Amino acid sequence: MFAQYRLLRQIRKKTTSNLSTLSGGYHSDNLREWAILTNFGNDVNITGQEIRRRRRQIPEDENKLPYVDLFSKKVSNECSKYISNQHSPTDVLGRAFFGCNSFRAEKMLLNTMNTLSSIYPTNATTLPSEFNMRDQYLHWKVTSLAPSEIILSYNILRFRGATMLAFDPTLRKVYHGNCIDVTNGRIKGHIPELAVQMHVKYVELLLNDMVDELEEQAKY
Repeated sequence: MFAQYRLLRQIRKKTTSNLSTLSGGYHSDNLREWAILTNFGNDVNITGQEIRRRRRQIPEDENKLPYVDLFSKKVSNECSKYISNQHSPTDVLGRAFFGCNSFRAEKMLLNTMNTLSSIYPTNATTLPSEFNMRDQYLHWKVTSLAPSEIILSYNILRFRGATMLAFDPTLRKVYHGNCIDVTNGRIKGHIPELAVQMHVKYVELLLNDMVDELEEQAKY
């Protein structure tokens, strides 16, 4: 099924070396393809020829593909107008995500780890007012940026992945996606599946709190 979907996308889209946005829209398969083609944001400036080569090597076996998820939540008309009217919607999305209440515990944990061993630059501990390419906040580094979409790559104790935040004004939806460098085949079984369920609940909690934060901002 994934192979057929990918083939249809290849026919519809123009191959390009510019991977600053998700090709094909805000879908989990597109986020996963971006992660595979860019080596989780490490190779964002590769040539079109290399992109085509890597695309041909994408496994068709679902178990050999990295784990991915993508969730969305609709916002009010007022909130949609608020985000759309911002000079840089991605700055608003990033600050709402990393500044929401649900992220505080994770931030405290990472900062505690950093006191034991310097794992990210000292200037990466302050939530930025703007998110530009290659900017870093905690473990997250901006590796893809568009007016209404941002992807940040991370590597925590050799555990790497990508976090996507986006906004679609036509659908009035805010998106939060994740691609983690672990294959679907390795998350089979009771304990791994339980871990995935906990991850999904946390992701949904972050998205809900992020939207609540945006809704509050839209009131002022």
